Amino acid sequence: MTAFLFGVVGLVGLAVASAALPRSYLSWRRSNLALKIAIKMFSDCLILLALLTLFLTTIDWIAKLSFCLAFVLSCWLLGNYRTSTLDMTVTSVNKTFTASAIAYIALFLQSLLRPENANSIEAMAFLQTDVNSASLLLILLFPLTLLPIKALVAYFAEPPKIDADFKAPIEVLFVYFTSNLDTKDIRSYKDLMESNTYKVNLIVDSSEQPDRYIEGTKVIGLSKLAPYLKHSRFKVAILMQTSPNQTLLVQQCTNLLKTHSIQIMKLDDLSSNRVKATLSPRELAANWADLLQYPKQDNRQHEATSYPLDSTIVISGGAGSIGAKIVEALLENGFLKVHVIDASELGLYALSEKFSEAISNNNLFLHLTDIKEFNALKKTILNINPDLIFHAAAYKHVHISEDNHEIVYKTNVIGTHNLLKVMKLTACQHFTLVSTDKAVYPTNFMGASKRLAELLVEETANLDKARDYTVVRFGNVMGSSGSALLKFAEQITYGSHLTLTHPDMERYFMSIEEAAFLVVQSTINLKLNRSSNFQCYLLDMGKPQKILDVMKLLIELSGKKLVEHATDSNHIQIKITGLRPGEKLYEEL
Repeated sequence: MTAFLFGVVGLVGLAVASAALPRSYLSWRRSNLALKIAIKMFSDCLILLALLTLFLTTIDWIAKLSFCLAFVLSCWLLGNYRTSTLDMTVTSVNKTFTASAIAYIALFLQSLLRPENANSIEAMAFLQTDVNSASLLLILLFPLTLLPIKALVAYFAEPPKIDADFKAPIEVLFVYFTSNLDTKDIRSYKDLMESNTYKVNLIVDSSEQPDRYIEGTKVIGLSKLAPYLKHSRFKVAILMQTSPNQTLLVQQCTNLLKTHSIQIMKLDDLSSNRVKATLSPRELAANWADLLQYPKQDNRQHEATSYPLDSTIVISGGAGSIGAKIVEALLENGFLKVHVIDASELGLYALSEKFSEAISNNNLFLHLTDIKEFNALKKTILNINPDLIFHAAAYKHVHISEDNHEIVYKTNVIGTHNLLKVMKLTACQHFTLVSTDKAVYPTNFMGASKRLAELLVEETANLDKARDYTVVRFGNVMGSSGSALLKFAEQITYGSHLTLTHPDMERYFMSIEEAAFLVVQSTINLKLNRSSNFQCYLLDMGKPQKILDVMKLLIELSGKKLVEHATDSNHIQIKITGLRPGEKLYEEL
């Protein structure tokens, strides 16, 4: 009778407790962690019940205490006290005992409904037995064995999310689309690899080298990834150093990861634990900019220390996307006096929020000044008396510049002239102009205005041999304000199609961090290798990439499908709109 009731109570309790679990657990994905928890909790509960039974027997107290001591020591040495309660919450305990109480009441009522038990409760007679019997306490304490049910059900459930109940490290897979991976690349993520939240268990590169270990982590070739994923527990994958000319390879890799329900994420989100279910278009664009990074330039070996760290530096347009990154690069290199000049109040406010510590330490100063206004600019620059000037203030959007010639000319040309003129009144040693590939054989007003700015700098250098002058040209900066990536992110997030002016359009691409760093490096390199007082640097961005290929890669990374005619929110199509005034098919450096 007792055995029968054990079975009935167990089945009813299991049904009620399982029904109380969240629906998110009801898929068929496995979690070895949950299985281990369930096994340990079941074994602990059964051993505890065995001990209680032991106490109700006539064995002497010394033997009983010996058994208890052995149980406590074994639990302590095996670490069961940590994992047995890992998935047990007050809510879980309440639900379990509630389910058991319902089961007991159901049994009692069911026994009363039977004609033979109408005037008795023989079906529950075991509760009336001697208090010294084991049956009473075993039945009353049986709910303890139901507590592991949640963990056991989770064994057949979805893999834990970033914020799931299970606190064990989430296994991370790194995929590098490069064949020359080395120890330096891995060490840069040492903090993440030593995190209690994440565990980097495998690194994949595109080489065909034999399996090897770097910093204690196994490294395999991309061609060997599929067999590993069949029996893996990876929840997150980080794609590194991808580029549009690897579209097919990235597509194959992302399809493979999706097949195994592995989430593709951004490295910064793991490092700062800022994982979100959904990203804004700007966050999505920043994510893609990280995914599309190219191998780092060799000149990163130089450090920005050729000028004294107490040099006074001015960045015009320092509140813009590229200017702000230049500010960040200078502060990270230890410069103590960085001044930002910008006409955007909102941009300066954003800088004040981001670099509040540098401002409070008197390392960063913000000036609301318009470079088109000569007198205001003169007053600001003379008060600062800079040693170096980075000139990044400019209007950069081609199609907007075509309809606003006057204001673009005043900012890009007159503003540059004003800054050069005022600089001569100070002890400034170096002037660097941030330019663009659109200044080469310009076909639009914006490119022409930047070419005029370059000529102004070059002519000033010819007339002023006492100072150094630099022009730095680069192409499209991924993730900058108004960049193509941000536009694509908004279209993918809110619309059903991407717009492209011409299917054969090509552009040079680089990350915003790389652009800012190389602008700073070009200034330092000129001082290190001075052959003349003027240099025009053309940053190596590899081969130009077709915008259409970039779009296809981003659609793949977003998890959507490219189709000719979009029929649902998971479909994206590409529409060709035609070239706009002043737009070129190919850029030149």
